[in-house]
Amino acid sequence: MSRSPSSSQASANGDPLRDFLLSQRVPWLVDELMAAAEASPLLRARLEKAAGADPVVDVSKILRRLDRAAEITDYIRYQEATSFAYGIGRELDAAQELREQGFGGAAIEVLEYAIELMEESLGNVDDSDGEVGGVLATAQEMHAQACIEARPDPVELAERLAPWALRSDCEVFLDSPSSHAEALGEAGLARFSEIVDAAAGRPSAVQDDDDDVVGASSFTVRHLREQLAAHRGTDALIEVMADDLSSAYQFHRIATLLAGDERIDEALEWLKRGKAHDFGWTDDRLDELAADLHRRAGRFELATGMVAERFARSPSVAGYERLRDFAIDSGEWDGRRAEALRVLRALPTATAAAPGSRNMHEQSGHGILVQVLLGEGDIDGAWEAARRGGCSSSIWIELAGARGVNHPADAIPVFQRVGAGALEGGNRSAYSYGASLIQRAHRLAVAAGLADASASWIAGIREQNRRRPALQDEFNRHGLPRVR
Repeated sequence: MSRSPSSSQASANGDPLRDFLLSQRVPWLVDELMAAAEASPLLRARLEKAAGADPVVDVSKILRRLDRAAEITDYIRYQEATSFAYGIGRELDAAQELREQGFGGAAIEVLEYAIELMEESLGNVDDSDGEVGGVLATAQEMHAQACIEARPDPVELAERLAPWALRSDCEVFLDSPSSHAEALGEAGLARFSEIVDAAAGRPSAVQDDDDDVVGASSFTVRHLREQLAAHRGTDALIEVMADDLSSAYQFHRIATLLAGDERIDEALEWLKRGKAHDFGWTDDRLDELAADLHRRAGRFELATGMVAERFARSPSVAGYERLRDFAIDSGEWDGRRAEALRVLRALPTATAAAPGSRNMHEQSGHGILVQVLLGEGDIDGAWEAARRGGCSSSIWIELAGARGVNHPADAIPVFQRVGAGALEGGNRSAYSYGASLIQRAHRLAVAAGLADASASWIAGIREQNRRRPALQDEFNRHGLPRVR
């Protein structure tokens, strides 16, 4: 009698159990399989599917395990949230196995049950780290994939997802018009739109009797309508977005969308409309995007002029760098640079410019100018700007680090003053930071032949703080000279 390929392979692999099963009578094997199938609904469904039947997977055991995992007898504190999230997340593995075995419909049932349980539990969990929220997001992603695989009726799917998204306080399925678009198809998206339009109170909508839809937040309705409109193209999306022009940001969003389609002039027109509105405050993003779009269209001088005006109104290091990029394109950098430096030098000087100032809010003085010149490698110019106009301690430290390479005698007092000022913080962290700055000063002093003067100064600081053992300890840890 010839042996089957599977039997030969089993012997070759040396699997004793397989060899045993191959030698048994069929009735005994059937009885064993039936007993195993009774204990494992998934196995029974697989066997029924192989037999040509349309199996229904019994997921009741999985749902009961989910109930136990999501049970809350008291408020879940922050320290317990990770364990709570893990318990639910572990049960999602069962849904994943159902999907892998080809039972997407059963996976959808399990996932929707899990999502509902998590949504209900979030109000009783300190989810500061977002652990439960992360599992909830994963479940929704798995749900979208399961719907693609199982192909549920698209209209029925829409009639579950749309009301759920509209009523949820946890933004569950809020992005389903996008995440589930493939499973919904045209028919599902159309039904989804009808339900959302009904919630929005639009006259053209087909009314929905689901009470859960009533009272959906305006944000939720608007967000869903925008996602649905996006499937119909840019113009349809803009039409929906234009229903709410209550902020400059909306004009910016529409212009950005148009710019993405290379409709530059239309985008600029929307930005112009946004600028004409009085929102009670100025949103500089409109001007910034307009300059970017003019630059993209090759209008370099116009774009540079807009950036220069913005910089003059609100100088910053980033604004200076942006102006440089634009002005290089327009061939105006030399003149624009000189103008920008004049703007920075005209800023108010710091009235308390001492590097070691302990004011709660240090005055910035000419800090922007100092940073700009440092960025351009003009260390001497930056040093002079700091001396004349002052700057914050952090900028003084950056400047001293650069200045100390060739002029250590200039940098040493900066590190000493800022370091001594930091010590007044009165705690271990402040002592450590102050000691690290004083250490930098001492190293420069040693390299410059000024070690004795530096050691004497450090001894004075130690003496002034002789009753602060933590400070003395930090000085020792940083290798600073001890009092002789």
